[in-house]
Amino acid sequence: MAEPNTVTPNEEETAPALVPESEIALLAYALWEKRGRPIGSPEEDWYQAERALRLKKLTRTFSVRLSSQLAAASK
Repeated sequence: MAEPNTVTPNEEETAPALVPESEIALLAYALWEKRGRPIGSPEEDWYQAERALRLKKLTRTFSVRLSSQLAAASK
């Protein structure tokens, strides 16, 4: 049994941050354009976009959970 105010992982926290492919594609395209539209290695922009969007989603999730816990602890 978890103690009060103890963070226990749930499915959302332990699963990889899923980002829609359409969002990845849009960011990857923007990154490709920013690099001057080079020929070849499109996966470079795709992986960079995917990492950035996953990190953004994880950071947002962590921030919301932390805020909730801090609010509950201050009561």
